[in-house]
Amino acid sequence: MTLPMTLWAQSNAPEKVAPVSIFEALQSYTPGEGSVTIHQSADVLSRVGRVKMRTNSVLGHEGNIYTVSGFRIQAYTGNSSKSKNEVNARSQQIGRFFPELNRYISYKAPFWQLQVGDFLTRTEAIKTQKAMKEAIPSISRELYVIPEKVRIRNYNPVIEGGGNIE
Repeated sequence: MTLPMTLWAQSNAPEKVAPVSIFEALQSYTPGEGSVTIHQSADVLSRVGRVKMRTNSVLGHEGNIYTVSGFRIQAYTGNSSKSKNEVNARSQQIGRFFPELNRYISYKAPFWQLQVGDFLTRTEAIKTQKAMKEAIPSISRELYVIPEKVRIRNYNPVIEGGGNIE
């Protein structure tokens, strides 16, 4: 039995379009992954809900700094007696290579943590994470992209695709 298969060369791959229904989301093409084809009656298609798109709605603001849902890079977590010194040293090290990125040190007993950056999308965060891994290979195994409330200067939810300002 031969299964139907659709293949695309990189130059002919369809552009990524936001899915409207769960069926479109399941059938969307992702490079390096397989594809799914769903055959469904129009009646079922009309009864299935629409995909709710994630937006970066404004959670708060102070002056021209807006707090929205976004992403940061977790660059250190530790709870040893040396963690306070290590988190500060790591922050300085990252600051030398990436002075444009905000660095956030926090202590939530018993852990010291260092988070880096304020990114609206996971894609932006992953791009920076890769650059950090190349620039500072000694810490590459400790860099993780995490969802977080982020601070964005001069955020415009209409341009950035977010929600309403209250």
